[in-house]
Amino acid sequence: MLSFGTSEKQILIEPIFAQWIQSAQPHVMRENSKDLAYGLIGTLKYEGNLYLIKEDRATLKSDGVFRSSPRGWFTFGHASFALLFFFGHIWHGAGTLFRDVFAGIDPDFDAQVEFGAFQKLGDPTTRRQGV
Repeated sequence: MLSFGTSEKQILIEPIFAQWIQSAQPHVMRENSKDLAYGLIGTLKYEGNLYLIKEDRATLKSDGVFRSSPRGWFTFGHASFALLFFFGHIWHGAGTLFRDVFAGIDPDFDAQVEFGAFQKLGDPTTRRQGV
């Protein structure tokens, strides 16, 4: 199974997913594995990842799973949606301001034709297009 991209840049997803499963549940993989070396590799990867994170479970009295309070989830949800709506408004505003660019009209073409001259409905200063 291959991911997106050109043939030179394709990433194999299966090994990444397998490594994620092994690091997430090393005790299950060790118990089900008949090969001692396979279980040892999973244990070493798991312990190495814990060392990289430098999580002090004894002091924090934690099982290593991040849990947030309702206040944290409230803040995360509202911040995520605020950013989504903010960037959506920026996107649509840019589409309005740069309508000629998105339509593929060359910037040097402005001297010959005024783009958007007939766009303003109900405005008395708008020129009427002959039919």
